[in-house]
Amino acid sequence: MRWLPPAAAVATAAASGVYLSSPSDPKSPQMKLLPRSERADNSEALTALRRRCLTSLTIRREEAAAPGMSLCVSLGGRRLLSGGVGFADVENLIPCNERSVLRVASISKCFTAVLAAQMMEAGQMDFDKPVGEYLTEPEMKKFSRMTVRQLLSHTAGVRSYHRTDSDELENPEYYITKYYASATEATKELLCNDKEAIASEPPGSQFLYSTHGYTLLGAVLERLSGDQPIDSLLKKLFVQMGLSSGTVPEQHAPIIRNRARQYQRSKNSPSTLNNAAYIDNSYKYSGGGVLSCAEDLVAFGELMMRCANGEDCNGILKPDTIKMLWSAVPGTKVNWGVAFTGPYCLGFGTANYRGEQIVLHTGASIGGTSILLMVPRIGAVIAVICNLQRVSLTGLAVSILDAVFDYVQETAACAEPSTEVSAFARF
Repeated sequence: MRWLPPAAAVATAAASGVYLSSPSDPKSPQMKLLPRSERADNSEALTALRRRCLTSLTIRREEAAAPGMSLCVSLGGRRLLSGGVGFADVENLIPCNERSVLRVASISKCFTAVLAAQMMEAGQMDFDKPVGEYLTEPEMKKFSRMTVRQLLSHTAGVRSYHRTDSDELENPEYYITKYYASATEATKELLCNDKEAIASEPPGSQFLYSTHGYTLLGAVLERLSGDQPIDSLLKKLFVQMGLSSGTVPEQHAPIIRNRARQYQRSKNSPSTLNNAAYIDNSYKYSGGGVLSCAEDLVAFGELMMRCANGEDCNGILKPDTIKMLWSAVPGTKVNWGVAFTGPYCLGFGTANYRGEQIVLHTGASIGGTSILLMVPRIGAVIAVICNLQRVSLTGLAVSILDAVFDYVQETAACAEPSTEVSAFARF
């Protein structure tokens, strides 16, 4: 069955006079974001931005035949657009919106990188010390030469998922149903007894994207915290960040307000929409097991940029630490899709688009896909989440980013010239 936009979404689009946006010039000059007080109050430009974004979101949902998609966009700390199209729960016809709680998959790595950086700032760890100084058990010896920095940047040599199929999401390790009480327990069971757990090349010699490497990193963080489980550490971080109760390590038993359903399509019958298979993501809380919503992902991005600029961010991280997390690691390269290809950093990726540095991460899991984009110099944050797997969101993110860039240029052109620079332009 092909799921079309619900009547409410179609009515909203029609009432707004939505039109299909055209690609923007990739060679356009770098933008200048004026202080909010000097930006023109151009309601027509903002309306046009919202129309373009809603059109792009609706079209991408139709193309992917996805149950639902949620979106949130901010600029300079101001929410420009938030909402959703389609359904968070198809069976009960519950609409999808910016607060729909969904799997964000590998965007979880960004949260874990912040947690590790906090421990580094507190003097609890050195990113360049061997993991063997923290994990001293005999069964952990094979990981002893790796460093935290290498685990964060996927250069430690820890294997990725075991592949039995060319389609990654068909591989058995995505469908683990066992609950693990800690990252340490998961590491010992999934990696310690696996002869292929690490590459034959020495740590630091190659880029090998690995969610299991972040599970191992979670075990390090547990040890340094006095053996607190990684889900507890992440929950404390989310509270400190001021995120909603919907941003949590995924567990099936708790009641989570606005939790959406996840969906997948049968490989043998792609026209059939099914509830996603039951899985337990506790083995990869630190690398791909967090639930969140588009609104919270944008709040997280805004918080990271405030930290980068030395503004009030509740003591999350120092500016130099953010700069370190967002700095390219030599020898790494990730193709995030469409226009975004670039080196990996520490828990984040980076790319260049229209002359701007983009900080980003994507996520792919059973029943869900996600993308988070930040443009530090102008303070833009875009988050999109979908409750269907195998849905590329990068092209959609590019079209929304183009709309934001055009909005910035138009509103800056309508304002009086200024010699001031916004806080977000300092990074």
